[in-house]
Amino acid sequence: MTIQKIRAEIDTIDAEIIKLFEKRIALCGEIAEYKKENGLPIRDEKREKEKLRTIAELMPAGMRGYGASLYERIFRLSRLRQRLLNGENIVLIGMPGSGKTTVARALSESLGCESFDSDELIENNTDETIKDIFVRCGEEAFRKLESDALAGLCSRRGVVIATGGGCVTREVNYPIIKGCGTVVWLRRSLKSLSLEGRPLSQSRGLVELYSERKPLYEMLADCVVDNDSSVSETVERIIENV
Repeated sequence: MTIQKIRAEIDTIDAEIIKLFEKRIALCGEIAEYKKENGLPIRDEKREKEKLRTIAELMPAGMRGYGASLYERIFRLSRLRQRLLNGENIVLIGMPGSGKTTVARALSESLGCESFDSDELIENNTDETIKDIFVRCGEEAFRKLESDALAGLCSRRGVVIATGGGCVTREVNYPIIKGCGTVVWLRRSLKSLSLEGRPLSQSRGLVELYSERKPLYEMLADCVVDNDSSVSETVERIIENV
């Protein structure tokens, strides 16, 4: 058999796997609804362990590790899908320029949900850039707009939200952020942070801002993910950690 024929057969198998996986994920919606109605936890560790034992029994000895790794990944994605369907959000916090907007969009695309950005919402609502708002109104006025935007976004369910880097400086935002879903601190080295369009990063300097905000990010975050490689790799890290 030629390599072309082998690959064609693999493509056929992959197409069947994709169809079956789509059906499995769709059934997660029914599972999520049932668990919500009956007050059951998203994760059923007993069920997962039984499933892994069954897979180990069905697969040849040399393939069991592959099977276990595959299904652990499927379980993780299924749990995350159920959490989103039950209204839990994923909230990205972190320094200005850490990639929250870009990663939020990529993550939402991977998970089949919507993404929103608090800075973009403010700019759309005011028809001004964040920099112009700072110049015209000052930081205090901007922070009030930011809190209003966060409250509106966090009333949504089953979405990914990218927050502004300084939202952690207002205590009034803490219950909004923590009550919104799983909080991910997207961390990036200071030398890799962009300053463009970020007035406080330019006026006060990144070192000072980071020293002030680092303990606040640590306090609010449920997990920390480093955004120091490709966007797709960062998305994978988030999926593994949330």
